[in-house]
Amino acid sequence: MWARVDREAAEKRITIRKEELLRLDAMRTPDAIEAYLDSNPDGDSARELMRTFAREHTEDAMRLVVEQRTFGDDLLREVADVLVERDPQAALAWAKDAYSGRDERNATAAVIKAWARIDPEAAVTYAATTDHFHSALREFASQDYRQAFRWLQKNPSEFGTPSMTAASTVATGISDAPLEEIVSVFSEIFPDAAVEGSTTPFSLDLSAAFSGQLGAVAHSMQSNGWPGENAAAVAAELADQPRSGLRDALLGLALNRWAETDPGGAIETMRNVAATTGIEAAGTWVSPDAFGTNPDAAFEFAALLPAGEKVEWLRKFVEKGTERAPEKLATALAAAPDFAADPDIVKNLAASWAKNDPVASAGWINRLPASAARDAGIASVLPELARESPEAAFTQAQSIDDSANRLQALAAVAL
Repeated sequence: MWARVDREAAEKRITIRKEELLRLDAMRTPDAIEAYLDSNPDGDSARELMRTFAREHTEDAMRLVVEQRTFGDDLLREVADVLVERDPQAALAWAKDAYSGRDERNATAAVIKAWARIDPEAAVTYAATTDHFHSALREFASQDYRQAFRWLQKNPSEFGTPSMTAASTVATGISDAPLEEIVSVFSEIFPDAAVEGSTTPFSLDLSAAFSGQLGAVAHSMQSNGWPGENAAAVAAELADQPRSGLRDALLGLALNRWAETDPGGAIETMRNVAATTGIEAAGTWVSPDAFGTNPDAAFEFAALLPAGEKVEWLRKFVEKGTERAPEKLATALAAAPDFAADPDIVKNLAASWAKNDPVASAGWINRLPASAARDAGIASVLPELARESPEAAFTQAQSIDDSANRLQALAAVAL
């Protein structure tokens, strides 16, 4: 009768009723759990059943999770939770005895994660000598990243695990925290970096002595997307704080993220920072990658850098920028005479561009004024141009202004 009035609602109700019966049957008869899971119940319902099943029929659950591989990791997680609550060492022994190969690794990982959920320090200490250390540490950090950092500070290298890599693992737990909390935690864990007035440079490539654990943590936060859509607000707030190594590290990350979507805004904040606290080592604060295919913004940012950093920073941008948008980069370079006069920058752009389009690269160089930079650019494009048109390469070589370099280039093309 119901089906005649509302067939869809009736069928839905019948389906729900069938699922309820299968669920009840599964709780009474352990082997019937497979039929229930085959009915594709919703995720929460299935997990709730597995949790109850593992606790009330532990031996059957242990048997099924080994014999029936169709349950995925859900039932294994529930079984591991139950066994670890009883005896973590016995749970590890079960994983080793019941499985082999990759299955043993997965089961051991499930047991260690379950252990980390109830006694993280003990689990991480045990796992530090195994391949499961980082997954255990990540579980620890997801529950209490402050305590996880403290553990890491007390045990930096006792277990043979590189502290920077471990610090990166812990950082996954703090990336979503408010800025105030991040500053509070880092000030406790890295007190030297938090001292007001400290100016040890933060390096995006972890090359500076300061980097260490804080550098690894910051990089991990960056890879997790920190500070996300709040980059502008975070950068503005950090820019107003007294300078310290910690403030520089976090500000650098915020500026990088901000520059990806709003280069102008990031640069304006950088100008303010330069005016109030100096801009030492700013080239290590913001990676050339942050400006993507926006060379105008990259050149504008580079102009803010100290003289000793400008060319090196821009050289890195040029090396990668030619892969993305060489025409845009060439146009921007033409509008920046200080950089256009640098032989290394012109040479890098011309050579990289020539790999894909030597004719276009050569045409751009021909429009440059006579200079050492132009000569360097011509020499760098000749090998690729000669492969496509030896005659054009010979003509191009003749336009080199310096006589000695011109003769050398002509000889190279002729051979």
